[in-house]
Amino acid sequence: MKLIKKFQEYKIEIIKMFFDDPSNATSGEVWKYLNEQMGRAAPSRASVIFFLNDLVTWGYLKNISGTGKGGYHKIYFLVLSKDEFINLIYKNTQAQLDERIADLK
Repeated sequence: MKLIKKFQEYKIEIIKMFFDDPSNATSGEVWKYLNEQMGRAAPSRASVIFFLNDLVTWGYLKNISGTGKGGYHKIYFLVLSKDEFINLIYKNTQAQLDERIADLK
C-alpha cells in the first residue's frame, strides 16, 4: 500500500530529465521531452509550466527570463545536486506529514 505519492508520473519524468541532463531547459523543451517519453499520457504544456514554476517556488529549480521567438521565455535549471534535491523532498514531505498528523490529534 502506498501511503504517500508526492508526485504524479509526469512530474517524476521532469525531475529525472533534469538529473539525466542538467543543462538548462525551457518549458517547451521539457514538454517536448515528456511527449517523447510518455506519448499520449503526457500532460498539457500548461501543467508542465505550472509544475516548473512550483519547483522554482519550492527552491528546487531556478529560472531566468530570456528572449526568443515569440517573446520572453523562462529558462529553468537545477540549483541542487541530486542528493540535495532528494533530501529536500524528504525533509519537506516529513514536515507536511507532521502537520497533517498534528491536525488529527
